[in-house]
Amino acid sequence: MKVLVIGCGTFGLNIAIEMDRGGHDVSVVDIKYKSFELLPDSFHGKRINGDALAHDVLERAHVDLVDAVVITTTDDILNLTMARMFQDKFKKSNIIALNTKPQYRMFYDNMNIQTVSMVSWGILRIEELLTNKLEQSPYSLGTTEVGVYNVIVPKINTKFSSDDLMKVRQCIIFAVTHNEKTMSFTEGMQVESGDVLHVSTNTEGLRNLYMSLGIMTKEGTK
Repeated sequence: MKVLVIGCGTFGLNIAIEMDRGGHDVSVVDIKYKSFELLPDSFHGKRINGDALAHDVLERAHVDLVDAVVITTTDDILNLTMARMFQDKFKKSNIIALNTKPQYRMFYDNMNIQTVSMVSWGILRIEELLTNKLEQSPYSLGTTEVGVYNVIVPKINTKFSSDDLMKVRQCIIFAVTHNEKTMSFTEGMQVESGDVLHVSTNTEGLRNLYMSLGIMTKEGTK
């Protein structure tokens, strides 16, 4: 999948790195060239310095060819403006934007833009900690460090059921990419070799998923 990431701050940086590790073709745009310094040497994607609203910058990013756009600036007005531009001018439908201020959420919803909100997630997590002191929520990943990972299903002759993978402990699979198309991870799906699972988990959950996919045994990787 060809992914265009707008913004190379903390959030955009890590999205670009994880998507690159997952084997996707990633282009990162940022107006400050210095922002690219934190990208590791192992990053295979394109670094494009310039204003993401400028046509020549988007041409260098080959915007006409991208399958998905992730907008990660901390300015909601700018994110909404760019989301509308990608929708109307470039006819992109697979757009995800960072929503930093809850009062702007309704505008994203009205434009049918998928959002990621650290504020909303943080509120839900705090509520969970306060109200589930005796019994931890089955959807909680605990207090250990949680990350977002792209896990490629190994090339074996086995198909995996989403119903079974949803039971993997300490692991939440929220989306899957199949034939370069990303969709929500739901019940009744068949996961095949080469598919990419987009996962929110901690180290233990990642190990459990690897074992379920046959990538790792109890002793270690195969």
